[in-house]
Amino acid sequence: MDILDLLAMDVPAGEATSILLVAADHREEALASLAEPERQWIRRVGFHARPGEMVIVPRASGSIALVLAGAGECERPSIAPGALARKVPAATYAFDFRFAPRVNAALATLGWLLSAYRFDRYKQSETVEVEHPRAQLVVPDGVDAAAVARQAEAVWLGRDLVNTPANDLGPAELAVQVKTLAAAFGADVREIRGEELEHGWPLVHAVGKGAERARAPRVLDMRW
Repeated sequence: MDILDLLAMDVPAGEATSILLVAADHREEALASLAEPERQWIRRVGFHARPGEMVIVPRASGSIALVLAGAGECERPSIAPGALARKVPAATYAFDFRFAPRVNAALATLGWLLSAYRFDRYKQSETVEVEHPRAQLVVPDGVDAAAVARQAEAVWLGRDLVNTPANDLGPAELAVQVKTLAAAFGADVREIRGEELEHGWPLVHAVGKGAERARAPRVLDMRW
């Protein structure tokens, strides 16, 4: 899927379910801003604004009124708030930073995209979407959605390569990945193998020469 599908590009924040991020030192202030039934619910289930802590606050109708998410002390920039993408039900959400002013909106958005990653190469796509529908995030004000998506795409590609078993990702398959990436961004690639590899990269050749011909070693030199 397109990673930008995880972001609601044209939805106003006011039309999405609010994720109220709460830093530890703003907890009481945040609770005071809520209606009494919401405060009672939060007291009942407990909420200490710890990093990764989450409380879904329901309406009487059964729908979600808002989501409270702990941001901890927020002493340093973190992608942790974005980890909610795997925890909340499928819907459209918007971050509310009023009570977590030190949270970096771009990093929180990046965290959302990274936590939504899943390796489903060996599953039928329609089955995956039915079993695990995606939540969407309204892009926070001031965040460059395209830039954040590029960072997430790079990490997703690295994860895909790590997660692909070796029988499906040998030297030849890795070479295809490198060439595909180079073509997408106008980079030049030179593939070094055979006698050139033996003379120029003797240790790489020595380690890989025992492999079958289809999985012969090689070096990819990509320049951008």
